[in-house]
Amino acid sequence: MKVSNDSSYRLIFSVSVHPNLGPLIEPFVVAYTPLGTLSLTYQKVFSGNASYYTQLTEQELTWIKMLDATMPENLIKVFSKVKKIRPKEFYSKHLDAKLFQTHIRPFLDEKFANLLKQIPSPYTGFYVADEINPAFQNIEITSDFSKVLFHFRRNENGTNYFVTLMHENDRFAFMKQGGIMLCTQPAILIVNKKLYRFYDFVDGAKLAVFLDKKYIHIAPQTEQKYYGSFVKKLMETSPVYAEGFEIINEKHEAKVLLKLSKLSADKYGIRVSLKYGKNIFWFSDDKHTHVTFKWTENGPSFTKIARSKQWEQNQIASLKVLGLVQKLDDIFLVNQGELGETMAWIQENNEVLKAGGFELSNAPETSFSFAKPSIQYTIASQSDWFDLKIMVTVDQFQFPFSALLKHIKNGNAQYELPDKSIFVIPKEWFAIGESLERATKNGDNFKVKKFQLDVLDHIKSEKIQEHLNKLVNISPEKPSKNFKGTLRPYQLDGLSWLMFLKNSHFGGILADDMGLGKTVQTLAFLQKIIEEPSNQSVAVDLFSQSSGEPCLLVAPTSLLYNWHNEGTQFTPNLRFEIHSGTKRATTVQALQKAEIIITSYGLIRNDYALFSQLHFKAIVLDESQNIKNRKAKTTQLIYKLQADFHIALTGTPVENSISDLWSQMNFLNKGMLGTAKQFEEEYVKPIEKQGEKEVSDKLQKFIKPFVLRRTKAEVAKDLPPIFEKVLLCEMTEEQEKLYEETKSAYRNSILELVEEKGIQKSKLNILQGLTKLRQIANHPAMLYPDYKGTSGKHQVLIEHIKTAVSEKHKVLVFSQFVSYLNLLNKELQKKDIPTYELVGSTSKENRQNRVEKFQNQDDVSVFLLSLKAGGTGLNLTSADYVFLVDPWWNPAAEAQARDRTHRIGQVNKVFSYKFISKDTIEEKIVQLQKRKEGFAKDIITSENNILANLELQDLSILFG
Repeated sequence: MKVSNDSSYRLIFSVSVHPNLGPLIEPFVVAYTPLGTLSLTYQKVFSGNASYYTQLTEQELTWIKMLDATMPENLIKVFSKVKKIRPKEFYSKHLDAKLFQTHIRPFLDEKFANLLKQIPSPYTGFYVADEINPAFQNIEITSDFSKVLFHFRRNENGTNYFVTLMHENDRFAFMKQGGIMLCTQPAILIVNKKLYRFYDFVDGAKLAVFLDKKYIHIAPQTEQKYYGSFVKKLMETSPVYAEGFEIINEKHEAKVLLKLSKLSADKYGIRVSLKYGKNIFWFSDDKHTHVTFKWTENGPSFTKIARSKQWEQNQIASLKVLGLVQKLDDIFLVNQGELGETMAWIQENNEVLKAGGFELSNAPETSFSFAKPSIQYTIASQSDWFDLKIMVTVDQFQFPFSALLKHIKNGNAQYELPDKSIFVIPKEWFAIGESLERATKNGDNFKVKKFQLDVLDHIKSEKIQEHLNKLVNISPEKPSKNFKGTLRPYQLDGLSWLMFLKNSHFGGILADDMGLGKTVQTLAFLQKIIEEPSNQSVAVDLFSQSSGEPCLLVAPTSLLYNWHNEGTQFTPNLRFEIHSGTKRATTVQALQKAEIIITSYGLIRNDYALFSQLHFKAIVLDESQNIKNRKAKTTQLIYKLQADFHIALTGTPVENSISDLWSQMNFLNKGMLGTAKQFEEEYVKPIEKQGEKEVSDKLQKFIKPFVLRRTKAEVAKDLPPIFEKVLLCEMTEEQEKLYEETKSAYRNSILELVEEKGIQKSKLNILQGLTKLRQIANHPAMLYPDYKGTSGKHQVLIEHIKTAVSEKHKVLVFSQFVSYLNLLNKELQKKDIPTYELVGSTSKENRQNRVEKFQNQDDVSVFLLSLKAGGTGLNLTSADYVFLVDPWWNPAAEAQARDRTHRIGQVNKVFSYKFISKDTIEEKIVQLQKRKEGFAKDIITSENNILANLELQDLSILFG
């Protein structure tokens, strides 16, 4: 190195003029003399050798690296087509003039300009070189930008053109003063030991011509062309001083022009331009000044029109505040540019735009109406429907809303007005039109059923909302004085809701969580309507209260006596009749003696001829999911029964599919959800097949007024918390071997069958295989009677039962396999643990007797229950441990099992354990429950039958 790192030195940037490349900036390290001046000892540096000089800062090393690409030897690597050529040979023999002008020099200008942006002012390390000294002359880098002043002097001999510069307040000439035009784009000039920078619009090439001449002369014969091109363009960007010709400066009031413009078949934008006097300019034109030119007998004449760019930006900003978004140059969009959205924006803001001085004009292809439309509603109530009249006003035209229905149905938003202009129907009106499709048309008006509240939901009218608020106002109700019991606050709300439905001619589902007292709320309601004064003059379909009209309560057979017991406890003055058994009533007269008839779903089918002769005050369906199949004979017969009011009670309105909901709602409010086919297309497929959350939300909102659902978390603050835990149990070796053998055999045969026949036709085989795997996971002895071994889960369960009993706890044990409960029962008996058992074959008398003894006596602490027989309708609050032996497809059914004890009346903390055999189908069932959880919960919160929606992917999980 020519300069030692141990010496005293500094970094400089030196400007020299290359014979082929023009001005270059090169970095050097220059040693100091003993007197502190720069010596002639120097070293050219680049990023490859600069690290040797440890006195250099990180910033200086960065600046050096920025210039690496501008070194002549590096430029040829990028721009030379000839490889392995020396720089001197390339620049003297192969440098193409066009390549230099269009690529190499602009590349150098950009690099040098970027460096100078980084170097601060003042900076003392910038120099101009001579032949032997890179630090020959120190250059001051001026701060701020300099201005260029162009001078034209015209007389009979032509025009002389020259330039002066102005920096801060210092104006000076620079012609023929030995300057260097370091860069032309952007313009950077070195003259008089100073470096000047200019705004981007200044062309350095126009300044460079004056480095070696004082002025440029334009001969008379070329003046017209020169003024019309060069001088006119120059005036739009730079100050021009003229002598011998005219420059007229004009100022005009400005206005923003907005023109609706068609961009494509279905897209529209708003094109923005500016009007100054009679002159119109595009918004995207960034000129501050526009110049017009004409040649007269006296020579050139220019007119300059100044634009206020700040005012224009303020106007555009106000448009953006109103919602416009700039898309391309002069085109602004409303959202995605749909015609409906664009017109809605114009209609909404038309008056504001006019007041702000904006001029709005139509698209040339079509004449649209810019007037803001209005809509007027008139509503009148009838017994169970509304008469609805809707009128539309657009500018001076008025017409019924029904005139737009055909357009709305066809998806056509353009409606022709009498003056041939086009009215674009607002997007939100489409929702109104689609809702009105379910209403009955009455001339130009509409007839809306009262349960079709969603039809009116899209109408934003204070008048209608006030009208509806009066109709849907739920008045607080109190139970009859004859009601024996105390209703909790939320139960009083339930009673008020039921009375509101009755008075409004609606039916509804009381879908409270298990254990929150659906029975007691219903009994309080039935007592009130039975005790209401009779009005013999009122027609039957308007809630006749004649003494010959009992209420009908339909429930599963296992719950008939539970209803009777609850009824006699809370409403002892009412006459109940259980219509069941061989001695049940056979005549209408016998049934009419009762005020509340309690019967089963099966007997509705068997004794329909008898029930069809009666007209009931109310029909109550308990566990109403029993009519989920609309095609079932029992469901069809229940639809035909005559009653003034319908109630459904269920914690699970949706079991297998949301189609279950249609069947129950059709019983409650016929026609409310359309036909079954319409419901399938509009809701079932989008929700269950496509998983469309918006459709699910729409259905939830629609049925919400007719479904009352409260959870324990919401209303039963006095319930003790429930402790839930999953216990993973290892299988025994023998059990695991049997499980894997069975799984392999079924997996192969089922996958082949599915491939051949499809999932739907293979479901029985699939279910058979899955059931056998679940049985082995519980205990292989359920499937193989000769099996002598044990089960891992079985051993864990026995130990937990023994521990709970020894600690004086009462336990409920649930399994959906009766064979397993029998097996467990035998083993518990051997260990002297007494049990009660309740399964499907348990008689009604024994069922009630065992429940009461378990609740009230301490001699038995373990109750073994099957899912179907013990999952609903039981109150077992004396237990505080619930053991779920096997996971069920339906997680809501597990919750129902827990709710036998975790319900009102429970004073202890409840512990719930779910026993899962590790690495078996039971774990896969839990995974599948979580993956498929969703659509029913979104609508009401209920169970989801996973097998009803089984897919090939699910088989891979279950048999994996």
